[in-house]
Amino acid sequence: EIESPGKFPIKAGSSVSTSGVCLTVREVLEDTYTTEIMKATLEKTIFGTYVPEYVNLEPAVKAGEPMDGHFVLGHVDAVGTIEKLERDNRTLTLFITHPKEYSPLIVRGGSITVDGVSLTIAENEAGKFVVNLVDYTIKVIENPKKYSLSNKLKLILPFSRAFYFLIPNYIWL
Repeated sequence: EIESPGKFPIKAGSSVSTSGVCLTVREVLEDTYTTEIMKATLEKTIFGTYVPEYVNLEPAVKAGEPMDGHFVLGHVDAVGTIEKLERDNRTLTLFITHPKEYSPLIVRGGSITVDGVSLTIAENEAGKFVVNLVDYTIKVIENPKKYSLSNKLKLILPFSRAFYFLIPNYIWL
């Protein structure tokens, strides 16, 4: 059961990004709604291990509405772990480890979605990347306390991942 955000309308059948995991609304109650999570989602996300107290909720974009920020397509690809944090007066820097097989897809200057928040990759190397959150982003996300050492985060790779995996199958010599 998830507390309704009140920021956007929710009805049965709505797709709601829940900390980066797209969930279909099953039933809407007075102040909450319910969803179902299939086995594949439980296996690929932290929801298979625990249910966080706070989640970031975002509605699906409708055709004709203004779009802002990075495009996020697909579902959770991997789980990352916060290895280190640095905070200065205006920025929170996260050093995140991830499964090394995704390293070719995580490119400096590109985007990655971390728990439903699309961020620019500041640095990367095999099995690790760095992102920065400005104060505005920290203030508008549902639970900034989720950013602590060893926390698990859901990662959605940039939509270019499809090209990386598919194009080799379509190149003829």
